[in-house]
Amino acid sequence: MTVPNEILFDQVCGLLDEGREVLFRPKGNSMLPFIKEGHDSVRLRKESWDVGDAVLAKLPNSQYVLHRVFSIEGNRVTLRGDGNLAGTETCRKEDIKGKVISVVHRSGRESLTCKSSYNFKVRLWLHTPRIVKRVILAILRRCI
Repeated sequence: MTVPNEILFDQVCGLLDEGREVLFRPKGNSMLPFIKEGHDSVRLRKESWDVGDAVLAKLPNSQYVLHRVFSIEGNRVTLRGDGNLAGTETCRKEDIKGKVISVVHRSGRESLTCKSSYNFKVRLWLHTPRIVKRVILAILRRCI
């Protein structure tokens, strides 16, 4: 079932504020190669986060994004999707609504973001040269 974003994220944020975990299937491929649209779901929880964590954030234009924290300067947080080579978004710290604690794949396998193997893959991806990322993302988008 597809739910309009305004309704979905109001409910998601309410549940996160209550201390509950939320599982939903994100739209878009901005988090490739770690989260694939139509294949993966993410489990969110309201907990502390830092640079490198994937988070759900509300942008100043009231749009929600599921992107990785790229940098923090004072109260300003810069976000970027893993599949975005250059574009970034910014928000305030209080606009981070929840942290991705796991990715649930279509097969039912769950990748916990706290595991060192997952974090190694993320760090490797973040330090991969842009031209290599471009090739990998082009292949992935054609295969999906």
